[in-house]
Amino acid sequence: MVVKVALDTNIIVEYLRQNVVVKKHIDNFITSNIFIPVIVLGELYFGANISLKKDKNRKEIDVFCNKLNIIQIDSEIATYYSEIRKKLKELGKPIPENDIWIAASCIAYDLTLLTLDKHFDNIKELKKITII
Repeated sequence: MVVKVALDTNIIVEYLRQNVVVKKHIDNFITSNIFIPVIVLGELYFGANISLKKDKNRKEIDVFCNKLNIIQIDSEIATYYSEIRKKLKELGKPIPENDIWIAASCIAYDLTLLTLDKHFDNIKELKKITII
């Protein structure tokens, strides 16, 4: 069975920082099976833009992300977003807005999310691998 994964922002940051544990997880996947929600790309560029090494960091992001599949927001993802946000509100367990979009992207495309964040555990329909 081919596992397709989406990378959370924190996973890519750690990968670019040469975190051995994170690199080992990602390197197990074929590039064509790795996806990045466009929201993640925006968070990465934001981080680069506020850093002291803006150009260097943007270039690293471009090199890493250009060989992967970028997921654009569409109406199906928006529908999942609204359902997830409603459930989290009812549970009284809100998570950051961008993370709801990331989860919705993964659910819509049937992807497993690689993340460092445990708050994704509150989204039961999301397949995830939390790296500690």
